[in-house]
Amino acid sequence: MQRFTFGSGPIRCSSGNNKDLEQHCSTCSETKDSSEGHPDATKKHGFPRVLYRSDCIRDGKALPVALRLLIVGHNPSEASWDRGHYYANPNNWMWRILQETSIVDKDVVVSCEQDVQMPRLYGIGFTDVGTGVRGTHSSAFTGKHVYTHWRGAFYDTLREICENTSKDLECCCSVCGCPRLLAFAGMKQFVQLFESRKRKDSNDGIMLGIDNKVIMSSTCPEKVYFGRQFVLPRGWPLDTKNTEVWVLPSTSGAAAMTRHDRLEPWKRLARRLTDIANPRTLECIKET
Repeated sequence: MQRFTFGSGPIRCSSGNNKDLEQHCSTCSETKDSSEGHPDATKKHGFPRVLYRSDCIRDGKALPVALRLLIVGHNPSEASWDRGHYYANPNNWMWRILQETSIVDKDVVVSCEQDVQMPRLYGIGFTDVGTGVRGTHSSAFTGKHVYTHWRGAFYDTLREICENTSKDLECCCSVCGCPRLLAFAGMKQFVQLFESRKRKDSNDGIMLGIDNKVIMSSTCPEKVYFGRQFVLPRGWPLDTKNTEVWVLPSTSGAAAMTRHDRLEPWKRLARRLTDIANPRTLECIKET
């Protein structure tokens, strides 16, 4: 198994491969090439509940990563559940989209089996709103009681990421551990986090994006557009000044849309992501 050493910024793999984004760490005991055995979080049936730490291990513990982006799915498909990797269905567009938008390098990330490397290589993590619940047909999870349960567990996961990462980074501002961008890969899981949906005949319109101010509401706007969101569900756990929330098209092959309509919002996210250094510049790190 290849061992790695961290340097300052992207370097070439010591094995001689042109993997500019492979970073190396002489203090790591190993680099995992599979989610199996990765200590990132509790796993159910071999599927990781969340991926947000490095796959580099030191003293038996995964190294922390200040995420640039956290991608949030609906719930794991049967294929992902069985294979133990995010977006493992061959008909899912996720990995193709990440390549075609240059969010990842085509010669570095080639399959879902590299999901565990994404935090280390690109500062990108994964989780689901309905984590731990498999099922290809998301229409089966539409009851209000289901999302009430999912919402609480999902919010706890977001808090866990921020708190654990800040602690591991020895951050004293509680900001470094939170992802700079959080993107829902699908509109359904975002909309369902609201307690209710605005009626089409309602006249009490919610102001969207006025002066780029984010507001909290128990009611979801009648129309939700792809891109950055300025109306978030009441109780949203992350500081909106530090973490932007985006909604993007579903990458499921079952989602009916043209290639252009599916890709364009992801391209906008990719352009925004280029503004965030990799590795991320930390807002506050305690001096030692």
